[in-house]
Amino acid sequence: MRIWYERLSSKYRYDEIMICKIRNDWIDYMSSLKDEKVFAYLASELQDKKRRGDQITATRKVLAIESGFAELIGGDASSVLKKARDLNFKDVNREGYLAPEGKEFDFRGELQSKK
Repeated sequence: MRIWYERLSSKYRYDEIMICKIRNDWIDYMSSLKDEKVFAYLASELQDKKRRGDQITATRKVLAIESGFAELIGGDASSVLKKARDLNFKDVNREGYLAPEGKEFDFRGELQSKK
């Protein structure tokens, strides 16, 4: 998302209204990513339905901003986003590299055959 944010910031740098919207969305995105994790933890620890609702709201905000950025980027950005959302956590290592076809990463980050 950071790369998309930078690309959009560059593209709309002379459009005051649009650049403000993009910057505000980026700040909301970063905040919502953190909130999503915090509220998920609190909801599970405290069995708190309000925190669960807060987590859902943060998740929806993250998804909406990602989709909005993909729309502004255009091209195949929406299909790239869909593919990224469909990834399993074992498909990507800590550095962000995708596992080759038929392989996955274990908890140590080492490649192994898919089970």
